[in-house]
Amino acid sequence: MFNTKSLIFNQSKSSVKLYDNNYVLMNLAIENNLNIPTQKLLNEVLKENYLPEQKEKIIDLLLDLVNKNYKSVLESNKINLADKELVIKLSNSEDKKFLEKDVYYFILNSKTTQQQNQTNDPEAILLSNKDKSIQFTITKDPFISANKLGKAIQNNKFDIKRLSSETLFGHNEDGANTYRIPGIIKLKNGTLIANADKRYDNLKDSGQNITQAIKFSYDNGRTWTKPKEILKVQIPSLNNQGLVIDGVMQEIEYLDTSTNTKKTKLLFLVDLFPAKFGINNLKPGNPWVTIDNKNYLKLWTRNNSKLEGNSLLERVVGTQNWYRRVTLKNGKNFNNVTSSDLAPTNDYVDLNYHTETNTITGIVYNNIQSKSELIKPQLLESKKSNYSVLDNGENSKYLIGVNDYIVSIESYDDGQTWTGLNWIYDDSFSKLYKDSKFIGTAVGNPIQLKHQKDSKLNGRIIVPVYGYYGTTSYYIYSDDFGRKWNVWYDAPKNPGNLTESSMIEANDGTIYWLRRNTKGGNHLISISTDGGNTWINPDENDREKNQKKNQFAKNSNTKKNNHGNVFSGIGYFNLKEKDYFIFSTPKKQRRDGSLYIADKTFNDVVEVFDYDFSNKNQEEHFVYSYALTIGQTDEYVDVVVVYESSSKTKIPDNKQPHDSGRTLAEEIQVDRFRIWLKDQK
Repeated sequence: MFNTKSLIFNQSKSSVKLYDNNYVLMNLAIENNLNIPTQKLLNEVLKENYLPEQKEKIIDLLLDLVNKNYKSVLESNKINLADKELVIKLSNSEDKKFLEKDVYYFILNSKTTQQQNQTNDPEAILLSNKDKSIQFTITKDPFISANKLGKAIQNNKFDIKRLSSETLFGHNEDGANTYRIPGIIKLKNGTLIANADKRYDNLKDSGQNITQAIKFSYDNGRTWTKPKEILKVQIPSLNNQGLVIDGVMQEIEYLDTSTNTKKTKLLFLVDLFPAKFGINNLKPGNPWVTIDNKNYLKLWTRNNSKLEGNSLLERVVGTQNWYRRVTLKNGKNFNNVTSSDLAPTNDYVDLNYHTETNTITGIVYNNIQSKSELIKPQLLESKKSNYSVLDNGENSKYLIGVNDYIVSIESYDDGQTWTGLNWIYDDSFSKLYKDSKFIGTAVGNPIQLKHQKDSKLNGRIIVPVYGYYGTTSYYIYSDDFGRKWNVWYDAPKNPGNLTESSMIEANDGTIYWLRRNTKGGNHLISISTDGGNTWINPDENDREKNQKKNQFAKNSNTKKNNHGNVFSGIGYFNLKEKDYFIFSTPKKQRRDGSLYIADKTFNDVVEVFDYDFSNKNQEEHFVYSYALTIGQTDEYVDVVVVYESSSKTKIPDNKQPHDSGRTLAEEIQVDRFRIWLKDQK
């Protein structure tokens, strides 16, 4: 402890800049003769580490210096504060990085932006000098954003503060017209990875070049890297374009048998379509056939102008994904063939994932004399044809089934490089293909079970999937860390309108399954307490039971339904020994999005933030979204939400609302929130 009479503050350096014409960001480099960093000294004062008279003296000196110097800095830089919000950071040196964690900022003119983005800020402190002639509000993580839309909703359960709101994947960013289908995960090392469809030409789901892109954040979502493409299909006849859509991702813990140690990898699954087809172009039927417990891809070859189903593709043993074309004997078809009916050819197909280019091509190579030629690049290049089995069916010479294929890749370096393409299929899938011409990822990220009472289930990977045309949601699962997969079918009385979905495992092992309801109304929720084997399911024949048990209750504030005909990725946190679930949905047809928190019964659903609040424009797009808990203390949780929206920061308030037709988003936003329980602060 020291004598405050000897304390002297001095301002040594300063910097100031305008941000979005709404903020003035100022760094005051204030030093003291005790050589204690100013922020550290401020923290100690606020923690009551000083006697009252010492605390009062320090605050008086500091406020007086801040008050005098911010005015002189504004004047010397010819900045008129007017109604702009002033955010001051105290530092002993100029910082290139203005926003930092656990740093107090001095705020002026905060009645609009800061208060609009919070119901209350338990971290905010009003500092006054002795005669109260100088007052500043200080807080951690002030809201600084070009996004003017959004408002925290007063409620009796939670306090919420939006920490930031930025465009994550922007319209026309990196050559892509649109980014859609957002996902996000947090790795054990703290890195956040967001993924999205990179749609080059327009908003549509098909008929264009669509690749998979990711971004990294190394500071808990404050800043993000440039987009990195991790998977694309390059079909020569289609200008090296193709289509992979609806990627999902998770960090998986696995056992490295070579060292008998637990390690982690990233598992990324995605839907791959031949040509640039979409669901409406697909043909019914199973594109695979199983012979003697071995899976083959069906292959059609063109004879003059007609495509004939007279071949199969057999994976070449000892390679990752080279396939050899084998023909069927006369009179045989895909339904009655045995292994003795197959005749090998010298045609080979490259269905590998090429790590150096992140591509799949499906190119056909002719006149291969032995599989040893597959590892001789120059010789192999001389036998390369102009065809791919992923070509457009109208002019292709070879074509696999016009279906959707689920494939996966893996990363062992936290997403920097990818490898290990797996064409996912098991004979258990055959029933799904019988019921539907499409089996795809349900947009929700995989989960790996960790808290099951039956310990044999821990480590299982579950991936939500869904069918099309009258079918419903299912899931596939793997017990060997993602190499072999099976289908969970048992969905009695599941209405056929449940499609895209997300899952979360709570700390007690209960699995919550949130599903899109294409018939409108609210999303539907199912619960499993036995690792996903049985579920409390919606009953389509019992309207009262369906409404009471499995649809969200109307939200507690507005008493209105949420719009359930979009995907919503569910997040989870346990605070003060209670389970809560967080998710976002539009309140009407793909517009007017809000953030909600539900208890574990889903009967108490509270709206905590309105993303699209504006006095002039309340018609912003709001489509798919994902919520994720990224940090927690005993008092609060930090949550990040990625969501599809119209180009918020580029649409002036005086413009007319968007057209009333079907609204697909143009870009993806990322918002960070801090949430407290009101009765437990």
